Amino acid sequence: MADLPTGTVSFLFTDIEGSTKLLEELGEVYVDLLEEHHLVLQNAIEEAGGIRVSIEGDGAFGVFSSANDVIEAAVSAQVALESKTWPSHVSVRVRMGIHTGEGVVGPDGYVGLAVHRAARISAIANGGQVLISEPTRSLVDSGLPENLRLQDLGRHRLKGLSNAEHLFQLLISGLPSEFPALRSDDDVRTNLPVQLTSFVGRERILAELTALLETNRLVTLTGVGGTGKTRLAYQLAGNIKEQFSDGVWVAELAQITDPELVANQLAAEMGVRPQPGEAILQTLASVVRYQEVLVILDNCEHLLDPSALLAAELLQAGSEVKVLATSREALGMAGEVSYPVASLGVPRGATKDTAHVLTYDGIELFAERAALVRPGFLVDESNVDAVARICRRLDGLPLAIELAAAKIRSLSPDDIAEHLDDRFRLLTGGSRTALPRQQTLEATVAWSYDHLAVTEKMLFRRLSVFSGGFTLETVAMICAEDGLDAEDTDGLVLDLVDKSMVVMEGHETGTRYRLLETLRQYGREQLVGHGDPELLRRNHAEGFANHAEVLNSALRGPGQDTAIHVLDAEYDNMRSALTWAQGAGESALVLRLVAALGAYWEHLGNWVEGRSWMTAELLENEDLSLALRIRAALAVMQMVISDDKEEGAMLASQVLDLALQLDDKQLLAEAMAFHGYAISWLGEDDESIAALEKAIELSRTDADSWALANALSMFGNVAFRRQPKRAMETEKEGLALFRELGDMFKTADSLYHLGFMASESNPADALAWLEQSLTISRQLDSPSGEGHALLQLGMVKRAASQADAHQVLTNALDVLTEIGDHHCAANTERELGLVELDDFPEVAKERLERAVSMAADVQDRANMVRSMEAISKLLVRNDDLGRAVTLYGASSQLLGNSRQAHASLRLADREPEYSLAKDRLDETTYRKAWDVGVAMSAIEAVEYALS
Repeated sequence: MADLPTGTVSFLFTDIEGSTKLLEELGEVYVDLLEEHHLVLQNAIEEAGGIRVSIEGDGAFGVFSSANDVIEAAVSAQVALESKTWPSHVSVRVRMGIHTGEGVVGPDGYVGLAVHRAARISAIANGGQVLISEPTRSLVDSGLPENLRLQDLGRHRLKGLSNAEHLFQLLISGLPSEFPALRSDDDVRTNLPVQLTSFVGRERILAELTALLETNRLVTLTGVGGTGKTRLAYQLAGNIKEQFSDGVWVAELAQITDPELVANQLAAEMGVRPQPGEAILQTLASVVRYQEVLVILDNCEHLLDPSALLAAELLQAGSEVKVLATSREALGMAGEVSYPVASLGVPRGATKDTAHVLTYDGIELFAERAALVRPGFLVDESNVDAVARICRRLDGLPLAIELAAAKIRSLSPDDIAEHLDDRFRLLTGGSRTALPRQQTLEATVAWSYDHLAVTEKMLFRRLSVFSGGFTLETVAMICAEDGLDAEDTDGLVLDLVDKSMVVMEGHETGTRYRLLETLRQYGREQLVGHGDPELLRRNHAEGFANHAEVLNSALRGPGQDTAIHVLDAEYDNMRSALTWAQGAGESALVLRLVAALGAYWEHLGNWVEGRSWMTAELLENEDLSLALRIRAALAVMQMVISDDKEEGAMLASQVLDLALQLDDKQLLAEAMAFHGYAISWLGEDDESIAALEKAIELSRTDADSWALANALSMFGNVAFRRQPKRAMETEKEGLALFRELGDMFKTADSLYHLGFMASESNPADALAWLEQSLTISRQLDSPSGEGHALLQLGMVKRAASQADAHQVLTNALDVLTEIGDHHCAANTERELGLVELDDFPEVAKERLERAVSMAADVQDRANMVRSMEAISKLLVRNDDLGRAVTLYGASSQLLGNSRQAHASLRLADREPEYSLAKDRLDETTYRKAWDVGVAMSAIEAVEYALS
């Protein structure tokens, strides 16, 4: 070992990809292959001036004094491996990782993080791929020969290492350069928050919980608030996330007050869209049915019943689903393992041995957090006694310790300990089920609160009205009155940040702030007896109604992207305002918020929740403003029509009747347009076209460009069956207006309509429009728009027999499945089945049956019928002509009975299979089979198709 180079060295790690599979395939021959592989690597390492440290199993470890030498060795080895003829002509692909760092030699060889980092880099590479780290790149980049280049792969987390590594791929001329994505620690899909501070102690607890989750599917971390249940759950999940191939998802429930929204919160985090006519619990269950996923339900104590129901649905739906919950008490479910989370360890006796005291987790946490606010702070003999008293008096509760440590900025440990001795007392009047440690935590919060200035206390109490955070602007808008001036609130918020009473966070819309939940709950309790809490909640609701109205105006122009992000950030506050207004009987406020949020709900695809706020009672309440009732109903109209065509037509007719009573051309034009659009779905084409023509005329005279563009687009969407040329021209006029207005969401939508209309008559134009729609949707980060554009693109490409149709449709299915759009996902499954019909009939059969089943589940008769017709094509090809004709008859009858008039436009292609079946069957047999199908109900037809 003494001969190994030290100082700055470069390490090379390699191993064979798929070595176990090669061993199984080759048997004893694998031994010869492995020896040849070892010889290639040994020669490459030694000829480049390196030292082969070891060769174990199917891997090699080499070290080089020069970074250029390690590059030479890797290139030489890969070229030799690629050109070699291996036993049985198998492919031997070797992954390689290179890192430059400090070479420290111990008794048994190299030690230190540099070695581990090199090994981890190799582990995430693909066979045949050479990865190098940033330190190595900086030494070789400028001197690479012409046959070598570097490709930047970005930063990747490596298993077991806290800091991400910037990696580059070495491109070798003449060798493969395209590889799958790296298998880095970032690959698992998750919304786990990034932790900005270290996780202290609790190694034994983490080990126990890891073992529990291996053998149990529901584990609940229980304990009083402040014991660190959430942080422990996040750390545990981060450690084991690679075990869950479909992701780790956190549903933070602390801000949720409505039990009905628990499942919605998880769905939103997972990107699962609510489906019309289906409970969100059912939608979630169908999504996780075949997934390996870990769900974290965080802060369940105030929502035990809905949390238990959600957990039960998920666990029953999928055998590979696991749930980790945090709560002050167990969920009370069969199969649940309740794990009490104890406080951090603190010394209970004398503190003479400083080194021993520093081994306690509670002391370590205090020391680390204090050093963050006072750099250089250390726990030593001069303050160890005071720090131990602080942690002991706080019962080792992590949150309490962190709040105390934050005071090191302005107080010494002795000062903090003295204040705790004076002020650390139990609070009375708490919950009947509250534990003593919970009251201790409340005392810690009260102590922090008592040290605020009068105006700081006033603002702190008022900040508790916010849900999900706030900005300086919204604080000034809602909290500045009765003793607080608007010009002072900014400074007061920043003062509260400095005193650790408010958390400051970066966000894509700008800096945001929030209260820790424990502090927020304490602030709400302090509101009682300090002014009028209901008046503050009214201010909050009215303030966010005003905010939503301003943002809604921006949604129709060039500022819509920013407006969407702001609405995303403030939606908890919007929902809280709606909930309060509804509960307080403030119907006008509810309608204002619904009218302002409708476009946001539509863009988000959050149709079920969006339309639920607009009730018939509100629409028919004559005590409310007629114009406001109409605007609110129009805001949710598209959602209602998409969910239920007949209900949508009824609502549109009702709103039009109301608009006719009002002298407002703009509202009348919008109501007229929606009425025409809604009744078109019921096959009333002439009336629909007439209504939309009137809407266009009204919009032109009222000079409302957006309303005109919307009416034009609706006309094009409806009229192209009867007046295709005029419909296309009208849609193009609407598109031009949307572009002029800067409404890119509607621009993408209008381009999609043009592509849809031209799909059969002019595929080339259709592809061009759909590609534009797809590009804009991706720029807007609109998965719904992206999925729909990909689906239509795939359909056009399939009809044109283009080679990439299958890939485009596969991409569409991935996106639509991700957002939970089961209607369009079923449509996509059918289209993929039609592509696969010739070459992969068995795969196509399974896919088409799945399409029928999915469409039936969401009661989408149009898609169901089209997929049944696709199955008929397969039956004809299998010479099962009678069954095919029966299914053709059933689908024709179901489509004829359907009031979804647009469905008739996009039936699966019947020819040539339908004519073939009809020609080969005699008239009697054909008619009998057809009549059997015609007589079937929808349920019978689905069962027949799937049988």
